[in-house]
Order: sequence, then C-alpha cells, then structure tokens
Amino acid sequence: MRSVALLMMSSVLVTSAWACDRPPLGDYDWVGCIEDGVSISYQGVKHGLVDVTGDALIAPKYRKIHRLGTDEFGVSNGEKWGVIDRLGRVILPMEYDYLLLHDDSYYEIIKEGRYGMMHHGQMIIQPKYGSLSDVNGLIVAMERRTEGRYGNYGLIDHHDRVILPFEYDKIFGFGEYFVVGKGDRVQLLDANLQVVDQFEDADRSYHDYLPVKRGGRWGVIDKSRKQIIPFMYDEIFIGDEGLFPVEQDGRWEVVDIRNQIVADFDYDFIFGFNDGVAVIKKDDRYGYINTDGKLLMQFNHSLRHGFYHGLAEVVVYGRDANGDEMALYGVTDKSGKLIIPPKYHGISMSYFDASKGIGIEINKKHGMLDRSGEPMIDVLYDKPFFFHQGRAEVSKDGRGFYIDEQGRQIGGSWLINEKACRHIQVGQQFEVVIFFGSTIPMEVMSVDV
Repeated sequence: MRSVALLMMSSVLVTSAWACDRPPLGDYDWVGCIEDGVSISYQGVKHGLVDVTGDALIAPKYRKIHRLGTDEFGVSNGEKWGVIDRLGRVILPMEYDYLLLHDDSYYEIIKEGRYGMMHHGQMIIQPKYGSLSDVNGLIVAMERRTEGRYGNYGLIDHHDRVILPFEYDKIFGFGEYFVVGKGDRVQLLDANLQVVDQFEDADRSYHDYLPVKRGGRWGVIDKSRKQIIPFMYDEIFIGDEGLFPVEQDGRWEVVDIRNQIVADFDYDFIFGFNDGVAVIKKDDRYGYINTDGKLLMQFNHSLRHGFYHGLAEVVVYGRDANGDEMALYGVTDKSGKLIIPPKYHGISMSYFDASKGIGIEINKKHGMLDRSGEPMIDVLYDKPFFFHQGRAEVSKDGRGFYIDEQGRQIGGSWLINEKACRHIQVGQQFEVVIFFGSTIPMEVMSVDV
C-alpha cells in the first residue's frame, strides 16, 4: 500500500533543481523540499507548513522554521526560538536562544549560553551545561560555572544522571571506547567504563586510528586497541588515507599503517592527508603533496585550509595604499592551478556547498563565484551566505531577505537584529555562525603569485 500511495502523490509534486520533491508553489513565494509529508512554506517574510498538495497546515506567521524531527519544528520570531508540532501546537514557548538537532528524536535547547536537551517533546535535560555531545549512547557534558567560565567535562545519561564525575579535561569517543583525560593521564574506557589502557595524552580523531602518547613519544592505535605505529615520534597526524605524517628529531616523513616510510622530505611541517592531499610547509610557505609524495603545487603562496571538494583556499600578502600588509585570498585545485586568483579580501570556504559556488568578500561585501571562477551572485551583501534548497538568506543596508541562485529576491525583507549574529558552541568546538572582516583598500602594491 505504501508504494501505491507514493505513486499517487507523485502527480502533485514538483521536482526542483535541488533534486527534491516540492508541493505546488501556489500563492507562496517559496516552498521547501517535502520530508515526512510536510514542506516549509514562505510568503512575504513569514514561514509556515504545507502538506504535499500545497494545502496549509500552518499559515505563514513565523520568521523562521527549522526541522527538529518528523513531527517537531523549531520556530522563531527573529529573536527567540520555540518548538511546535506539525499542527501548530506549542511544545516549547519562544524563549530560547537557539536549537540544535542531534538526530530525529533528540535536540539541544540553548538559553543564556546554557545547553539542555529535548526528546519527543519532553525536556530530559534542563539548560544548565556549557556544551552537550553524544558519545556511544551517553552524553559528554561540560560544566558551566556561575561566573561564566567553562568547567570540566563529565558523562551523563539521557536522564541527566551523572555517570562520570565532572573532573576531566577532555572526554571523547573512539570506536566503542571512551577517551577521558585529566592532567598528564589519559585513559581508554570500555562500554562498562572500565579502564582498558592508559596513556600520557591522546588527540581527538575522526578516523579509524587514534594518536596516543606514551614515554614522551607519540604512536597510533586502531579501534581494536592494536598498536599500529610504535611510540617513537615527536609529532604525528591522522589523515583519511591510511597515511601518517610524522616528525622525529626535526625531520618529517610520511609512513603507512605498517610504519613503512612512504616519503621523507626536507619540510618544516606536514599536515594530515585529506581528500587525497596533504598540506606541507617550508619557510612560511605552503604547498601540497599527494599520497605518493609527489609535489602538486610549488611554494608560491600560503595556505588557508585543506582541500574540500577538490578545492583549497590560498592567500598571498601585499601592501595596501597606506603601506600596511594585507592578505588577498583565492582558490586552487589539486593540480596547483589557480581557479580563482588571490585578489579577494575573503573566501568563505566553510559557508557554501562547493558543488554550487564559492563565497567571496570585497570591502566587507559578499558575493559568490561558481567553481570555474565566473560570477554567480554579485558582491552586494553584508555577510557570507550559502544556498539550501535553492535559496540563501542575505542582508543588505540593514535589511534581511532571501535570494534564489540567480540573485533574485524571494518574498519581502525585514529589519536586521544584530543580536542574531553569534557564536554557537557545538560539543567541544566552536562554530562561527557569522564572521565580519575589516575594510581594506583595494590597491595592492606588490603581490607575487
């Protein structure tokens, strides 16, 4: 019966350029992708909800709506957030600063810098922690002390019961294990929180290998706790290619999981491999090598970040009209070819889907280029932006509004509340939601590319 129902629905769905099904547009300015039989609608400057036929479930009356699961939605009046169900019934009043989705049934609530958690419409953890992050079925929580300083880490369950006391400098997951650290001692705990190994230090890893320190030297273990790289290095980095840049007595090499040397170099620094490429540094300049150790790009400009979707941000330094040093940014591919020459005051590599476009900044104004470096969105807007389901939120001259991928305004505009620009802490890291650069004159006196 389910397959028949879906077939019948298909006659009323509209497929967008974002390869998702949407209800008919009707009188709305925009409708989002259908998920679980519901789509977000937008009219004027307000959002609502519609079903697959385009009929209103909730008339447009909210500044923003975010999905928090199958039946729960975060709603905002432009300053505070609350939670409703798909029929508009209030689950949480609009008195929270932000909402962060964990999965389809758990989401964080943030109020006055303190984090709590909801589950199926029930508040299971009051907003009182400095951060929350899921690890192996438990939650790593960080104390938030009354004077505003962040405290130590502990483990709690989903009923806010303390499992490990708040006395650790770090807690994170590695496979089925918990890595907990305090001072110069790091322990590896099993699912029963029993100590199965101990080290002097350990670095967080998002791969299948964990860098750990013992006897003053670094090595690597895998998720079965087997030692892969012996404890013999001063520095070690983990990448996604099964290769490890290591430093011993001032010399850098790249070794594989058998600790066999793949390549050794006369470089000052080698970062971990990502997207098949590692960043290398020599004399304050940066280049790239592949997994065979081949130099892909000469040391003719500096690096900003690693590769993402085959592209990386680069920077060169020159002088502005006042003689002060200034940085200009561009984008290179893996062959070392400059896709975008370094002539912009900023490249927003973290704000875009790289398959769509690349954010650029000139004199505090933002626009977008396509992957070939051709203009996509004019440099007109006051902050970086990215596209989601075919639209992006932008601001200009103190007003906010949405645009489509051709730069055309969608619906109306609203007065910007600057308090909405904030840093949001996610787990044990900070995510910069909005970053404003400084105005720099465009004249460049000397730049070598």
